[in-house]
Amino acid sequence: MERKGPKFQDYRVMKGSEAMGQAALLAGAEVIAAYPITPQTRMMEWIAEAKAKGTFEKRYLNVESENTVFAVLKGASMTGSRVFSASSAQGIFYGTEEIRAISHLRLPVVFGIWNREEYPWSLWYSQNDSISQASSLWTQIFCENVQEVLDLTLLAFRLAEATDFPVFVNGAGFILSHAEEGFWVPSKERVQAFLGERKPKFKLDVTNPHTFGSFVLPENYTELCGKYFEDLKKVTGQFRAVGKRFGSHFSRAYRAIEPYRCEDGPETLLLTMGADATVFKSAVDALREKGEKVGLLKLVLFNPFPREDFLEAIRRCKELIIHDRNFVGLEGALLKEVKATLFDVDRKPRLIGVRAGMGGRDVSRKTVLDMVTEARKTKGTSSLWIDLKRSRFNLEMKPIPGLDELAGQEDLMNPGHKACAGCGAALALRHAVRILGRKTMIVIPACCSSLIGGYSPYQTLNVPVFHVTFCSAASSASGIRASLDAQGIRDHQVIVWAGDGGTYDIGLQALSGAAERNENILYFCYNNQAYMNTGVQRSSATPVGTITATTPIESIKSENPKDLISIMADHGVPYVATVNLAYLDDFERKVKRAAGISGFRYIEIFVPCAPGHKVSSASIIDMSRKMVQSRMWPLVEITERGRQWELTVPDETIPVEAVLKSQGRFRAAEDYSLMQAVVDDRWQRILSRCHSPVGLVPGPSKG
Repeated sequence: MERKGPKFQDYRVMKGSEAMGQAALLAGAEVIAAYPITPQTRMMEWIAEAKAKGTFEKRYLNVESENTVFAVLKGASMTGSRVFSASSAQGIFYGTEEIRAISHLRLPVVFGIWNREEYPWSLWYSQNDSISQASSLWTQIFCENVQEVLDLTLLAFRLAEATDFPVFVNGAGFILSHAEEGFWVPSKERVQAFLGERKPKFKLDVTNPHTFGSFVLPENYTELCGKYFEDLKKVTGQFRAVGKRFGSHFSRAYRAIEPYRCEDGPETLLLTMGADATVFKSAVDALREKGEKVGLLKLVLFNPFPREDFLEAIRRCKELIIHDRNFVGLEGALLKEVKATLFDVDRKPRLIGVRAGMGGRDVSRKTVLDMVTEARKTKGTSSLWIDLKRSRFNLEMKPIPGLDELAGQEDLMNPGHKACAGCGAALALRHAVRILGRKTMIVIPACCSSLIGGYSPYQTLNVPVFHVTFCSAASSASGIRASLDAQGIRDHQVIVWAGDGGTYDIGLQALSGAAERNENILYFCYNNQAYMNTGVQRSSATPVGTITATTPIESIKSENPKDLISIMADHGVPYVATVNLAYLDDFERKVKRAAGISGFRYIEIFVPCAPGHKVSSASIIDMSRKMVQSRMWPLVEITERGRQWELTVPDETIPVEAVLKSQGRFRAAEDYSLMQAVVDDRWQRILSRCHSPVGLVPGPSKG
C-alpha cells in the first residue's frame, strides 16, 4: 500500500541511530567528531559513509576519546559552526569536564546520548548516563520512537540556538538505536526554513577579538550563575514555542509533557520518559479495557523540569506512579524532580516511585501492570522495586562449572570463554598468563578481552582480574602496584592487557605517565589494528589503506599509524618489544625476559581478528607469520632504556601484496606501492637504530 504524507517529506525505514545521523546532516552540522562506543557506533558509521559518498561535505573527525569529541565540538562551536556528535555511558562520564565547559560557555551544541547502563560493564538500556548530567546545565530531551529521534534532534538545534544552552537528545540504547522503523524525513530545504542560519552572539573572530573561558573572580561569579539561573527558567517556555514552530513546519508538534488518555481527568496517572512510553501506553489501554480510569504522562523535556506544565497535567490527579529507569541513590531521579516540584504545593497527589529496567532488563506491559498493582498496596509516599530478585544479592565470581578441572595445571585460562572462534587475542592471553604464572594480577580496560574474561558471575582466568575504564588501564595498574609495594609484596606481576584503542588512543595519556614514572608494571598491547569490539572502526594503529566501518571503501584510511614502539622506547623505559603468535618461542622468551626486569615494560603483540581482518579463523597463524615475513610487523627488542635496539630478520621475505591480498580489509587496494613504501620506510628507520639485526627461523606454532 502506498504511504501518503506531506509533499515535502519522504517515508523511510532506518535504524534510530541512522535517523539521528540523518537529522544532523539535514540540520547542516558543519563539524562532527566521532569516537566509537556501543550502541552509538552505527550512527557514526552512517555519517562516515555519507562523508565517503560526498553527501556530507563538511568536517568529519575520527578522534581518540570522548573527551576530545566534546573538546572538538567546543572549539568548533566557539568559532561559529553548527556541531554534532553522540556517545553513551562511559563516553559521557569521560567527557564530563568538557560537557560542563560547553554549557558554561553557553554554546549551542547538540549531542545524542544512546542511553546505556554504567559501570560495571553493561551494554544495555538504562538512563544513568544522561541522569548523571542533570546538573550540567544541558537541556535534556527524551525520545520514544525513531520518528522522535529524527524530529527531536532537529528541534534540538533550534532550541539550543534560541536558548544558548546545549542540548542532549536521549534515545534508548539498542531499543531505538538498532530498531528499524518507518518514519517521515522532511526535505533539507524545509529543515533549513525551520532552523535558519546559525547567528552566534559571540565567537572567536580576529576582527572582533575577545577572550573566552578566562579566570573569574569571586566578585563576578555569583552574577554569572545568576544569569544562568534566569535564562534556565525560560527554557521550558522556549521549548513550547519551538515545539509549536516544529508543528507548523512539519505537521508534528511537540510538548514538554505529552498526556495519553487523560481527557477525562483520571485520578491515577503514570509518569515515564523515553522508549518505555510505548509499553506504558499499551498497559494503560489494558487498564482502560477493564474499566479503570488511568492515564499516562510522557515526559519529553526532562531538564530543566517543566514545572508549570507538570502542575497543570496533574491538577486532578490523586495518585501518581513515577517510573525511574535509573539508580542515583535512595530515590529515582524522576521521583526527586517531582517531589521538589511539589514541595510548595498545598494540594498534591500521593506519590509512588517505582524502579524497573536496570541494566536493560525488559519493561513489559506486565511489568507496568505490576507497578500499578503493587503501588496500590502501599500507603503514603513510597519507593518500590518491581523486578528486583533479592535471591541474587550475594553473587560470587566463580569458574565455569564443570570446566575448570579440564584446564591443566600450567594453563590458567579456562575453556568456555566468549571469544570468537580462532580469536588471536584469547590465544595470546592464554599464553601470556601461562608464562607469567599464578602470582599475576591483570588489569583489563574496555576491549574484546572485557568479554573474553567472562560475564559475571563467571570468570575465564584463574588469576585476579580487574576490569577498568577505557582510559585508565596504566593508572589503575599503577595503583595496584603501589598497594602491593606498600604491603611489602614484591613477587607479584601486575600486568595490563589492553587493545590498540585503549593503548594508542584513549589510554595513551595514562600509558605515557606510567612509563615516565617507570612504574613496575608489564603492559601488553594486543594490537588488532582497529576497534574490533565495537564493530571494526579505525584507530590510530590502523594501517594506511584499510577499510573499516569509519573508513569505508569509498574513503579508506589515508593516515599512517602511530609508531608507538618508538614512542615507548623514547620514554627510556627498561624494556620494549614486539611479538607475534606465529613465533611462540620468541614470544615466550621475551615475556620471560620482561618478567625478570623491574620497572615499566611494554610488549606489543600482533593479534589477528578474523571478522575484523576479513579472514578465516583457521588462517590466523599463517597470516601472523606473513605479517612478519612481509615486514609489516617487525619483531624488535629494545633495552638499555631505549638505546639498544635489536631487529629479528625473517629468513624469508615476501612483498606486502602477498599478505594484504588475503585480507578483506584491504580489498579496495589496486596498487600496493604506497603500502609497500610505508612498510619499507619504517623498516629502514628501525634498522638505523639497530645494533645487531639477527636472523629468525620460523618454528611450528604451539597455538
